[in-house]
Amino acid sequence: MRIRSNYQVRGKAKRLERLLGGGEPRVFVEIELALVRLSDNTLVIVDTYTEQEPAPDNDVETSVIALNRATTRIFERFLSQILQAAAEMPERQEAGLTQ
Repeated sequence: MRIRSNYQVRGKAKRLERLLGGGEPRVFVEIELALVRLSDNTLVIVDTYTEQEPAPDNDVETSVIALNRATTRIFERFLSQILQAAAEMPERQEAGLTQ
Protein backbone atom coordinates (compact mmCIF):
# COMPACT_ATOMS: atom_id res chain seq x y z
CA MET A 1 0.00 0.00 0.00
CA ARG A 2 1.38 3.36 -0.97
CA ILE A 3 0.24 6.65 0.53
CA ARG A 4 0.56 9.86 -1.47
CA SER A 5 2.98 12.36 0.07
CA ASN A 6 2.04 15.98 0.58
CA TYR A 7 5.55 17.07 1.55
CA GLN A 8 9.10 16.07 0.78
CA VAL A 9 12.29 16.56 2.76
CA ARG A 10 15.33 17.36 0.66
CA GLY A 11 18.85 17.68 1.96
CA LYS A 12 22.50 18.00 1.17
CA ALA A 13 25.42 17.15 3.42
CA LYS A 14 27.75 20.10 2.98
CA ARG A 15 30.37 19.24 5.57
CA LEU A 16 31.10 16.13 7.66
CA GLU A 17 34.53 16.55 9.21
CA ARG A 18 36.64 14.97 11.88
CA LEU A 19 38.96 17.68 13.20
CA LEU A 20 42.07 16.37 14.95
CA GLY A 21 44.63 19.19 14.77
CA GLY A 22 44.73 22.45 16.66
CA GLY A 23 43.21 21.48 19.99
CA GLU A 24 40.66 19.03 21.32
CA PRO A 25 39.41 16.43 18.78
CA ARG A 26 35.96 17.30 17.48
CA VAL A 27 33.59 16.81 14.58
CA PHE A 28 31.78 19.38 12.47
CA VAL A 29 28.51 18.75 10.62
CA GLU A 30 26.82 21.09 8.15
CA ILE A 31 23.61 20.00 6.42
CA GLU A 32 21.20 21.93 4.21
CA LEU A 33 17.60 20.76 4.69
CA ALA A 34 14.38 21.80 2.98
CA LEU A 35 10.72 20.94 3.38
CA VAL A 36 8.83 21.20 0.09
CA ARG A 37 5.04 21.21 -0.30
CA LEU A 38 4.48 19.00 -3.34
CA SER A 39 1.09 20.41 -4.39
CA ASP A 40 2.70 23.66 -5.55
CA ASN A 41 6.44 22.95 -5.11
CA THR A 42 6.68 25.66 -2.43
CA LEU A 43 9.66 25.73 -0.10
CA VAL A 44 8.10 25.74 3.35
CA ILE A 45 11.45 25.62 5.15
CA VAL A 46 14.98 25.83 3.85
CA ASP A 47 17.98 26.31 6.09
CA THR A 48 21.57 25.27 6.63
CA TYR A 49 22.27 23.75 10.02
CA THR A 50 25.69 23.41 11.63
CA GLU A 51 26.81 21.63 14.78
CA GLN A 52 30.11 20.80 16.42
CA GLU A 53 30.67 18.04 18.95
CA PRO A 54 33.81 17.25 20.93
CA ALA A 55 35.27 13.77 20.62
CA PRO A 56 36.90 12.28 23.74
CA ASP A 57 39.92 11.02 21.78
CA ASN A 58 41.31 10.48 18.26
CA ASP A 59 39.57 7.13 17.82
CA VAL A 60 37.39 6.75 14.70
CA GLU A 61 34.60 5.04 16.66
CA THR A 62 34.23 7.93 19.12
CA SER A 63 34.27 10.38 16.20
CA VAL A 64 31.36 8.50 14.60
CA ILE A 65 29.45 8.69 17.88
CA ALA A 66 30.14 12.46 18.02
CA LEU A 67 28.96 12.83 14.39
CA ASN A 68 25.74 11.01 15.30
CA ARG A 69 25.12 13.34 18.26
CA ALA A 70 25.71 16.47 16.17
CA THR A 71 23.49 15.17 13.35
CA THR A 72 20.73 14.29 15.83
CA ARG A 73 20.72 17.87 17.14
CA ILE A 74 20.44 19.17 13.57
CA PHE A 75 17.41 16.99 12.85
CA GLU A 76 15.83 17.99 16.17
CA ARG A 77 16.15 21.67 15.18
CA PHE A 78 14.72 20.94 11.72
CA LEU A 79 11.77 19.05 13.22
CA SER A 80 11.14 21.92 15.62
CA GLN A 81 10.96 24.32 12.67
CA ILE A 82 8.54 21.98 10.87
CA LEU A 83 6.26 21.84 13.91
CA GLN A 84 6.34 25.62 14.24
CA ALA A 85 5.56 26.10 10.54
CA ALA A 86 2.70 23.58 10.76
CA ALA A 87 1.17 25.44 13.71
CA GLU A 88 1.25 28.69 11.71
CA MET A 89 -0.41 27.28 8.56
CA PRO A 90 -3.77 28.97 7.91
CA GLU A 91 -5.58 25.68 7.21
CA ARG A 92 -4.59 24.39 10.68
CA GLN A 93 -5.70 27.62 12.35
CA GLU A 94 -9.08 27.52 10.58
CA ALA A 95 -9.60 23.92 11.67
CA GLY A 96 -8.69 24.77 15.26
CA LEU A 97 -5.64 22.48 15.23
CA THR A 98 -3.15 24.94 16.70
CA GLN A 99 -2.12 24.81 20.33
